[in-house]
Amino acid sequence: MVTKSAYTRTLDCPRYAWLYQHRRDEVVKVDLQRQWILEQGDVVERHARTLFEGATPVQGFRSRAVRETERHIARGATCLFQASVIADDLHAMADVLKKSPHNASWDIYEVKAAGEVKERHLHDVCFQKIAFERAGYMIDRVFIVNINREYARNGEIDPSRLLVTNDVTGAARDLVKDVESGIEKARRLLTLPDVPPIDEFPCSCSPKDCPSLNHCYPDLPPNSVYFVSRLQLAKARALYAGGYRTIRDIPDTAKLSARQRLQVNAAKQGVPFIDRPAIRAMLGALTYPLYFLDYETFATIVPQFAGYFPNEAMPFQYSLHVLRSPTSELEHHEYLAPAYCDTTPGVVASLQRDIGDGGTVITWNKSFEMGCHSRMARLQPAAAPFLASLNARVFDLKDVFSKQLYVDGRFNGSCSIKDVLPVLVPQLSYKNLAIQEGNSASLGWYRMFDPKVTPEGRATTEKNLRAYCELDTLAMVEIFRYLLAL
Repeated sequence: MVTKSAYTRTLDCPRYAWLYQHRRDEVVKVDLQRQWILEQGDVVERHARTLFEGATPVQGFRSRAVRETERHIARGATCLFQASVIADDLHAMADVLKKSPHNASWDIYEVKAAGEVKERHLHDVCFQKIAFERAGYMIDRVFIVNINREYARNGEIDPSRLLVTNDVTGAARDLVKDVESGIEKARRLLTLPDVPPIDEFPCSCSPKDCPSLNHCYPDLPPNSVYFVSRLQLAKARALYAGGYRTIRDIPDTAKLSARQRLQVNAAKQGVPFIDRPAIRAMLGALTYPLYFLDYETFATIVPQFAGYFPNEAMPFQYSLHVLRSPTSELEHHEYLAPAYCDTTPGVVASLQRDIGDGGTVITWNKSFEMGCHSRMARLQPAAAPFLASLNARVFDLKDVFSKQLYVDGRFNGSCSIKDVLPVLVPQLSYKNLAIQEGNSASLGWYRMFDPKVTPEGRATTEKNLRAYCELDTLAMVEIFRYLLAL
């Protein structure tokens, strides 16, 4: 049986779809992030259901849900949640199935916890249309209900403003032939006795985001051609298929951009490319004191506090290392919100104590920190001049690497601090930290306010959060010092 979810999984990575069906434990990891995504989807669906007054929820799953759907319709139900059909070995559940006001047919509404209609959503609702029509239902229109990104919370949530309903009937109709072909491909794929061959079922993911990397890219060597900066996937695959497996293998005749060629040459020669005069000029323009700043943020799809937009990042923590002069001792300041609430007032008040009126604010990927300042200024107008002054003084240390003033083949074409740090400052590492990336920090902070968490558990999470955020700014300090030493 081909379900809607199984079909959509085949669109990106056929091997992941097959493994999910047959050897799920190899590819599905139950972690905080996956659980959070499911929880957020449930919250959006609950709000969406309030838009369909009097709808009947269908209980059960698969065959039982199909019987329940038919029973409710026979009794006169005109709107159902999770209506189900099975036809031609297709199984689909509609978030909302509603009798069309125009005729005896039905409309399908698919609820998505996203701020826009995506191509994947159209495949999703088109699959449902096909399945319901094969089961004997006349489908008139199909809709996608998604988040209104322009909605700002003011009091209680207003679902009629939080959500927007998009008629995608035409777009779904245009996809019918593609989806029908994809269904047959999925049917053939999922019934194979073993992992599907790559030649017949190519993966459309790169090694950076493939969910079944070991099956789609077996024996991928370090410094692979797939990690050439901004190299198109098709071009990387062509090089790999031609026997050029690593960056050092790429021939001098290959057509590459100047950026890519610089990375390839650095990898081949085994020495970094360093534009010392440009780095000297860039760092020489900085004004002491230097404030090395990093935020951790938390966001919910449905805004929890007044004035926030859907999925708006709310800083709940920062780490700040300060060098007041080239020879001064390094200072460290930090803030961690002590409660689950609107954290902006506490963060702003602490920043105003810790950062003076002069000096350069150093970040890594300044658009993130500057965005935090702009959002906090909207929410705390009295602090807007101070926050604007921070943005006027921001310097992005990542620019040294993104502008290719320092290129090392060991960065694998990345400018992430987690790729640069091990090469330039190997004595610092995230590997031994309990929290090693931003999503875990965000959810760790949120979860520690669960009433079931013990005081000891909360204290441990706080310690781990402080260690992670502090390393982010200490890493910037040490990379900065490394560059100065050049």
